[in-house]
Amino acid sequence: MIKKAYLIFFLIFFIALISLPILKHIQSEDRLKSGENRLLTQKPTLPKHYNEVETFIGQVDDYLSDQFGFRRNFISGANKVRYKLFKEISSKQITVGRNGFIFFNSHGANNPNSLIKSVCNIISLPKSFQDKTKLYFSTLQDHSKQLNIAINIAVIPSKSRIYPENLPELEKSWCSSASPAWWENMFQDSKKYRIYYPLKKMLELKNSIQVYLPHHFHWHGELPYLLAEDMMRTLWAIEPKFDLVPSKARTESDLKTHFKGLHFYDDSVEHKIDQNIIRTCKGRNCVEDIEKYYQHNIAYVYKNISIKANNKLVVLADSYGQYIAKDFIRGFAEVIVIDTNNLGMDEQYEFYKWITKTIKPTHLLHLMHDGGIYGRTLKLERLFKDIDKKGL
Repeated sequence: MIKKAYLIFFLIFFIALISLPILKHIQSEDRLKSGENRLLTQKPTLPKHYNEVETFIGQVDDYLSDQFGFRRNFISGANKVRYKLFKEISSKQITVGRNGFIFFNSHGANNPNSLIKSVCNIISLPKSFQDKTKLYFSTLQDHSKQLNIAINIAVIPSKSRIYPENLPELEKSWCSSASPAWWENMFQDSKKYRIYYPLKKMLELKNSIQVYLPHHFHWHGELPYLLAEDMMRTLWAIEPKFDLVPSKARTESDLKTHFKGLHFYDDSVEHKIDQNIIRTCKGRNCVEDIEKYYQHNIAYVYKNISIKANNKLVVLADSYGQYIAKDFIRGFAEVIVIDTNNLGMDEQYEFYKWITKTIKPTHLLHLMHDGGIYGRTLKLERLFKDIDKKGL
């Protein structure tokens, strides 16, 4: 009798256990994102025709795989165990290196290591594309005279180029003995291209500061502060009018969407601004009328009421821009940094025209990390084709 009772108890317990994910799924709303840096499969619609049934069954399978109850908990637990035991991260876009370093290796999961291979010159773009980059980067700066705006380009070397010694053995061999990438030769012609490429300076700074934080992809802390100062001096002969007060900060990794359940923090420095003299706005529609020209805009705006100069800097940047935005306010009355990652090809022409004709900056900086040269070239190609057709 006792044995039978135990069997019944364990049977009920087992049924309840396997039912929990189902109950959790029924009670929860479907999630669009999972923290895995991708969109989750949403509930499929019922098939209207017989030939759609097979596709519908596959969609249901994907939907249940993505949305079943406690999915996030299982993924978080598995990630923790995997990293603890094997020092591995499941994301194909993350490389676990030495000395506590992790590296973002690709902007797409279907092409791992493409970023590292590109910046370390293991893979190179066709010469026809290289020539296209040279043409449009040069054309961009030629607009400086036509528009009466100081236009410059800044390309920031990424982490694997600066810390190859902390990569795993294979990736280390790619980057430690890398010959100069094709764009580095182009950037050396400073008279023609006027491109700010601080590889040498960043390598020198390794002796005095943490150039890139071990668990971050973007620059943080002291590096953007020092490079903003250097850019103002070398590109525009502008001396910073004041210093920002540094304070210690502990920041969570900006790659956390790639390793759900794991939490990495780095010690850094944060430079605080005086809110009494500097007005700030961060996010959507911080610039008047911007939504008319750039629907999914993100901007970082700083206005310094203590600087009497009439200079205004606009930075058109990738995701690196947000981390250096406030550091430029030391030399400008107004700084507008706009993240152009979401700027559509069809929006570019009107957006650029609005920037140059309505916003009217005295200085315009195109900023990107070295892995963004390809995408920026494609955007510039489309922009200048539209300018040739319509004028500016």
